[in-house]
Amino acid sequence: MNRRNGILTAAACFAGLSAGIFVLPGGEVRPPGACWVLIDFDSFSCGLCLDALLDFCRALPVRMQEKHVRGILTYRPGTTEGRIGIQASIVRKKWDGFRKANDIRFPAFLDESSYFAGCVRNGGGVLLFDERTRVLKSFFFPLKKSQLEEVLDFLGQLESRSNLLPSAPKRVMKPA
Repeated sequence: MNRRNGILTAAACFAGLSAGIFVLPGGEVRPPGACWVLIDFDSFSCGLCLDALLDFCRALPVRMQEKHVRGILTYRPGTTEGRIGIQASIVRKKWDGFRKANDIRFPAFLDESSYFAGCVRNGGGVLLFDERTRVLKSFFFPLKKSQLEEVLDFLGQLESRSNLLPSAPKRVMKPA
């Protein structure tokens, strides 16, 4: 898949995400406006690629990472039958260890179908999905200073909007 098709795939995914609310692991419901970090697992063997990812993650405030950022971890699955599940498990465990070791607070979804593989270039990048304006923006690592500022501004706006939303009423079970 070439880069153009990858961007079109991401745009189609954005259309699906922006259609409504979706559920994250653990049952957390979140509106789709968010920052998605595309991470190429193969780039873990590239020091410069890892530095770009870590620089980006360290620039994000913890609260924004936890609340508005999600990752999509791409990898190239092997062709040996029966080993694909094992490889996916290894990729997940390595990501979890990397995340903990570097205090990265956002989870990453594993792209087992290689849906986003065409979007990843030289270690990954950032996709901004703005639900309100229905705009998709993409930046590839390493980010320029102006791009990082735009991402931080976008996340700041998401944070402001989410603080204005009324909190959902809590359901209380009454005894029968």
